[in-house]
Amino acid sequence: MTTNSISFTSRINFVDTHAFENFRRGAYVDFRPRNQLTPIDRLMREVVGDVNCEQLKHPRHDVLKADEFYTDTVRTCAAGYVLDTRTKTAAGFHFYDSLENLESVKDMLVNIFHRVPNPDRAFLVGSKGLTCSRYSVPMFTNLYEGLSKRIPKITMFREHVFPYSETDFHYSVKDDTLTIRSMYKPLTDYREFDILTQEEMNKCYREIKIANGDTVTFQEKM
Repeated sequence: MTTNSISFTSRINFVDTHAFENFRRGAYVDFRPRNQLTPIDRLMREVVGDVNCEQLKHPRHDVLKADEFYTDTVRTCAAGYVLDTRTKTAAGFHFYDSLENLESVKDMLVNIFHRVPNPDRAFLVGSKGLTCSRYSVPMFTNLYEGLSKRIPKITMFREHVFPYSETDFHYSVKDDTLTIRSMYKPLTDYREFDILTQEEMNKCYREIKIANGDTVTFQEKM
């Protein structure tokens, strides 16, 4: 674990799976790959032919401006949010790791800053160093570097250590609280565990950057 001096004042609370169910509210930040069609879209294509593809694509919500939002199953993806503390506006994002997204990080950043033009804080989590997900870490790194050029205050949880692991989170602008459920499964154990201690948090991410003055809690009631 590494720390730095950037400032992030939100309360970060790690909770278990059951407790996180109470936070599945607000807008949902989706993460479907680009250009993925729904079964209805495919049926329309078969019936009416290859018409305007833009009309057939499922609407993308991988960047979403809202006062309260959540997303789940952040595995090899990169997800988080940006916040303008002066205007109290935030946008959550969740990007599927793919070659197309790796090559489109600049567009992804434009999309983020279009919704919140002048954020002064951000949160970023995700990626895995798996041979079967070769775009994961590079996409996360490029996204972090791009955010860092505009936002000096970022907290980050980079690269899940365990191959079988995932992170869900919920953020509320109203109380500036980030609620995280992060699950991991050791290779030597068939059981799944939630991160509920400082020690577990440290061993489950390759690198952690937490701001001075930030409050990290575990399983505290809201």
